[in-house]
Amino acid sequence: MLGSAAPLGGIHTQDSGGPRPTRQRQDNDMAKLTTPIRHMHEALHAEWIEANGLGDYASSTACGCNARRYHGLLVANLDQIGRHVLLSGVEDWLDADGKSYPLSSRCHPGCVYPEGQKAPACFDTRPCPTFIYQLGDFTLVKRILLLPGRHAVLLRYTLKGPAARAVLRVSPLLACRHFHALACANSDASFEIERLSADTVAFQPYAGLPRLYFQADRRPVFCSEGRWIYAAEYPVERERGFPCSEDLLAPGFFEIQLQTGQSAVICASTEPAGSALAALWENETLRRSRELPAAQDLTGYLAWQAGIFHIKDTSGQDALLAGYHWFGSWGRDTLIALPGTTFLAGRLREGLDTLERIGAGMQDGRIPNTFRPDGAPEGYNSIDASLLFASCTARLLESLPDSGSGREKRRELVRAFAPKISRIVKAYRSDRLEHCRLDADGFLEVGTPETQLTWMDAQAKGRPVTPRWGYPVEIEALWYDTLAFARELALELGEVPPCSEEDLARMREVFEARFLKEDGTLCDVWRPAWMGGSDESLRPNQLMALSLPHPVFGPAKAGPVIKAVQERLLTPFGLRTLAPGSPDYCPHYAGGPDERDAAYHQGTVWPWLLGMYADALFRWTCYRIEELGEPSLLLKQTASQFLTGIEPLFTRHLGEAGLGHISEIMSAEEPFEPNGCIAQAWSESEVLRALLLVKKLAPVTYGSWESQLKWEPY
Repeated sequence: MLGSAAPLGGIHTQDSGGPRPTRQRQDNDMAKLTTPIRHMHEALHAEWIEANGLGDYASSTACGCNARRYHGLLVANLDQIGRHVLLSGVEDWLDADGKSYPLSSRCHPGCVYPEGQKAPACFDTRPCPTFIYQLGDFTLVKRILLLPGRHAVLLRYTLKGPAARAVLRVSPLLACRHFHALACANSDASFEIERLSADTVAFQPYAGLPRLYFQADRRPVFCSEGRWIYAAEYPVERERGFPCSEDLLAPGFFEIQLQTGQSAVICASTEPAGSALAALWENETLRRSRELPAAQDLTGYLAWQAGIFHIKDTSGQDALLAGYHWFGSWGRDTLIALPGTTFLAGRLREGLDTLERIGAGMQDGRIPNTFRPDGAPEGYNSIDASLLFASCTARLLESLPDSGSGREKRRELVRAFAPKISRIVKAYRSDRLEHCRLDADGFLEVGTPETQLTWMDAQAKGRPVTPRWGYPVEIEALWYDTLAFARELALELGEVPPCSEEDLARMREVFEARFLKEDGTLCDVWRPAWMGGSDESLRPNQLMALSLPHPVFGPAKAGPVIKAVQERLLTPFGLRTLAPGSPDYCPHYAGGPDERDAAYHQGTVWPWLLGMYADALFRWTCYRIEELGEPSLLLKQTASQFLTGIEPLFTRHLGEAGLGHISEIMSAEEPFEPNGCIAQAWSESEVLRALLLVKKLAPVTYGSWESQLKWEPY
């Protein structure tokens, strides 16, 4: 199965011009794009991802060529050791009509292997990743799906065209390494093949990893090969300044006779498949077809897509992954993402179980910020995770229906969560928390010049990029929100509250005196003169003072903040983290690790910030209508402007980077290149939550906007 190579970047099927891909639904087996895949470079940056609810995933690019070390067809979340790339990919060929057609490709130094590789003419992601190849008079459809609840991936090949016999050859390419690492050829790897039956073989290259089973239907023949494939390269890793080359193990290949109109299914798994592969395939595709939302329902679609973040960890308990490909379960990210991905997305049970699980990890009033693969707490290195636990709980209660059953559920949850919120308040008022001190006015002084305890936690060359020690605006807003919520719960239970209404009113006065600038916006970090003075940079963090369930800064004075954010931070894809013109502003997120970390919160756009912006914007708008007597038409106008402004997030971005998903970040300037994780939980959660807020407040305006929106359910 060797061949010559083509120069890197030389493979394409059409010119790069023309409209963006749009889809026409045909028969179930041939759902396809009306515009084919174009240049190889573009296809390498359009990525798909499949997940199975265990933390496993399969992911690659629209042309099927792995571009990251994180790509693979079976990346399994293994007990104790986390995610490992077991099956990196396959090398597959079709022999038909006297010709041999290579289906897969991979990058090597300066070239793409094999020369003459037939890039797929079309690619689709629903109901699973689908590649359609035009091979002379033949059409080959290749589909990939993960089985839910099992470390298993299925590949199905369907041949269409004139009556003919063909031979399909599929060689598994094994990496068998941690997903952050890269593999090198070594003498420890075992090439031993265990033939379990006529259609099943097993390999175990390394004793510390599970055995891999490969099974095929249609009476396959497995041919032993036992070779290393050297210097496979991942171009996106090179762009990111990371090592990008590895060696893959190829133990052999399946050879399957295939006639026109037939399909062949291959399974790679950590346990024997145990049943007919065709039945496994049909059952899973039937389940998906029943659960997929209507194509025209944007919020339903985003809620469905966000399901990939919810997993059962290796101990079998509910958890939420912060993002794909490389993030695990994080306390801060989970608590921001839970409302949009669960409470408001039809997954109340999963969200409640996850929230309770995080609460169970509380230690001395601190919520963990990171977790191991089995869900055990790993780090408590944040100042905001515990406070976010309170705001997340408040949003949980807000999401319950105002009915008999909803009110009863609220009472149950209040009894369950009030003690945890009380413990958080007591811990933050004590001197037990490292880098956290309660001052005489009841606010929190946090951190040191060497620590990074807020969500803006990047470091470059061992130093904080955005040193936010002192009194960060969102930490003070979260602390006030927690106190007000704790008081609300205590009163509901007939208990003594932790503070009085007069205490809260005094805090609002002190907050305004400290943070409010002459232009009406808020400092990002307040510090008294003896601590060096305040950081008055224009950042989005001040929106949290306006947007939380219990805001410390009321809507009456919100106008200057909203206007400054709209004029200097708002983009079609999210909010900039620093205003243009600031000394540390970085217009583009690019380069090696240190360069990217230096830009991470210095202008780079984050979609998740749209959630707090929408909360603040519409709270201010409703105040103007209800308290100042402005016309009710203002709500419709504000809703229309908000929705129109972020249209590219759906019309463009869903079709780039992680197809059908929302990236972690974008560069701060045109063309707002997506970067970071290709699918980020809090990005998708907060964008969805913002849309649902508009849909609730201005349903007619929202419906009209969505009906004309040109977006694709990838």
